[in-house]
Amino acid sequence: MNRQTKAVSIAAVVGLALGLWIQASSVMTAAYVTPLDRFNPFNPSVLGYWVGALSIFPTILVVITTAVTARKAGWRNSILNSIGAIVGAWATICVAIIVLAAAQPKKEFPLADASADRASFVEKASVACVPHQQSLPGNGDVSAAAIEAYCTCYGNSLADVTTMDELQYMRQHRTPSPSLAAKIFATYPKCSQALNNSRQ
Repeated sequence: MNRQTKAVSIAAVVGLALGLWIQASSVMTAAYVTPLDRFNPFNPSVLGYWVGALSIFPTILVVITTAVTARKAGWRNSILNSIGAIVGAWATICVAIIVLAAAQPKKEFPLADASADRASFVEKASVACVPHQQSLPGNGDVSAAAIEAYCTCYGNSLADVTTMDELQYMRQHRTPSPSLAAKIFATYPKCSQALNNSRQ
């Protein structure tokens, strides 16, 4: 390994460490790594997000190191060293995210605790719920805030009781399983107080 190859390799490692350090503050604040797909560790959009988020500093440091050492190493070797270091950083990020996603515990109720998956699930459930509730004839006099409160309750209540099998069924079939459909109906009375109060 020549001097430039060592230099760009060190630059890539230092850049990765810097990117991880910056991302660590947001992870500690949220108490979970986001985004992270526990159900599909090879999710390309998640991998792309992390490659973009963590490869900025390695790329910058590798380019600077290459430019400084290019005169002695030659431009051909410099270009190859740069590409190798940057691609190596991307591959390291992808492998780390895949391992981290695969290592996440597969609990019976995977959305019961705060996580990126729960937040995404609740948001999607709420977004689907709002127009449905607004279109119901009996909700014409219900305020947008009351419908929003109802739908947030609905999303959170459903997240608390959805099992891993039900999530996998939904991912495969694009529709709720019979057991999840029953739970959906069971959440209506629990969250209807906000709507009932707005009618009084």
